[in-house]
Amino acid sequence: MPVDWTPLLRLSLDVAGLATAISLVLGVWLAFLLRGRRAVDAVLWLPLVFPPTIVISYFLFPFTGRVAVAAALVYTLPFLLRAARAAFQGVDRDYLNAARMLGASDTRAFVRVVLPLAWRPIISAAAIAFGRVLAEFAATLWIAGRLPVSHP
Repeated sequence: MPVDWTPLLRLSLDVAGLATAISLVLGVWLAFLLRGRRAVDAVLWLPLVFPPTIVISYFLFPFTGRVAVAAALVYTLPFLLRAARAAFQGVDRDYLNAARMLGASDTRAFVRVVLPLAWRPIISAAAIAFGRVLAEFAATLWIAGRLPVSHP
């Protein structure tokens, strides 16, 4: 009897895409808010302490698509936050100072100057995060076996 992999593939792509999109927005926003603060460094190493399968398996009791997205978000957000912080630190401060001297607010200078200069490493990190979530979610579904899964 042939197995139809379409629902599993669609669910995996949906969970990975949604978790990556939310992590991308939150990671960039948090990197902007927490720039220059050292207290957040402990959070950035969270995925190395807790393997993603364990993080996702923790949420398996009421296993739904939303729970899977939340678990993937817990895992991918620190990676994207770390990548965004590194990308923002790589932007020359002279550009930011010039925008401020011309009257731009911090938010406007960030959106108009820093983001366009730092978008490539951030998008690269988002692509890697998508691939990792996709692979780990597939592994978690394999471990979970035949648990009922609802779509996110």
